[in-house]
Amino acid sequence: MGRYDADAFAADLGVQFDAADNLRVGVALLNLGPPIKFIEQADPLPATLQGGILRTFDPLWGNRFNLRADVEAPLQGRLRLHGGLEDWLGDGFALRAGYLLDNNQSLSGFSAGFGVRIIQDGLVFSFDYAFRPVYYDGFGSFEAQHLFGVLLGF
Repeated sequence: MGRYDADAFAADLGVQFDAADNLRVGVALLNLGPPIKFIEQADPLPATLQGGILRTFDPLWGNRFNLRADVEAPLQGRLRLHGGLEDWLGDGFALRAGYLLDNNQSLSGFSAGFGVRIIQDGLVFSFDYAFRPVYYDGFGSFEAQHLFGVLLGF
């Protein structure tokens, strides 16, 4: 019996800048590289062009509200639109809601979650959680995804 491996390399390129007060814009090319080859079959990487815009509001003292919109254009797939709201209550707690609009005629696009951030002595610890319901055939079949993220920055 032989051993089979597949290797490839990829690069992501992006830029983000402040377009105006409280307005940020970004563009990225993701998964750029040669196809990955396994035995005799070569498959292209999922190269994607993404762009987004963020508008920040400060409605109350100590409160920051972010409104986001992104477009995701896979080079071999369908266009998808993302929208989201984020409300930071002070510097340590965020409430989030979002929606993914694509062409699959499903109600699975909604997500909601929260984030907790602690900053101390130059270290940043954050914990993020998101709940994403997944519906099939309208409301006939339901599953849920629970997504977690932990970050330690220094």
